[in-house]
Amino acid sequence: MKKIIIKNHKVTKAGIILIAVLGLAGLTACNTKKVETVTQEPGQVQNQDTTQEPTQNPTLEPTKAPQADNQTTDSDQYKNMDQLATLLGLSKEELTTKVNSEYNVVDEGGLEFVQPKIRVWFDEDSKVNQIFTVDSEIDFDGLKVGDDIKSFQEKLGDPTKDNNGEAHFKSGDLFVVVHYDTETGKSYDVYLLNKDF
Repeated sequence: MKKIIIKNHKVTKAGIILIAVLGLAGLTACNTKKVETVTQEPGQVQNQDTTQEPTQNPTLEPTKAPQADNQTTDSDQYKNMDQLATLLGLSKEELTTKVNSEYNVVDEGGLEFVQPKIRVWFDEDSKVNQIFTVDSEIDFDGLKVGDDIKSFQEKLGDPTKDNNGEAHFKSGDLFVVVHYDTETGKSYDVYLLNKDF
């Protein structure tokens, strides 16, 4: 009789363990999300589940600047040297509000704006001190990126510095730094500065 009780006791332990495992498996199955497989025909729009959070990479996603009520998003805004010069000396907050465009953070704490196509950097007081562009649509007193360096010299006078394809010009209170190909003389970018470097 003693052997039967031991055997039944072993069976009871095994049964309890089995029931516990099945119970846990059942609970786990209740907590899993339903995964749907959606097939899409070419040209067919697929609906997305709007309850899930979108995946974002903050270094790649542009940031939308706060929009003031009286600001416009005119694509012709900041397309000449005088308009760009109004950005020099602004704080980051003043700049992003005034330009009112999406932007990305770039090297050395600078900002790259989608429209206008410019990059800006800040001085030790966190004020804009450099504006950079490769956009050939921005007018620098009748000159544009892509123009010959001789055109810049004719319009802005002799450079204050000219070394290895980097020419510095003084224009009123501003400095215009032009990088150009030393073989062809063709400019490929322009900096606008409030202090020369």
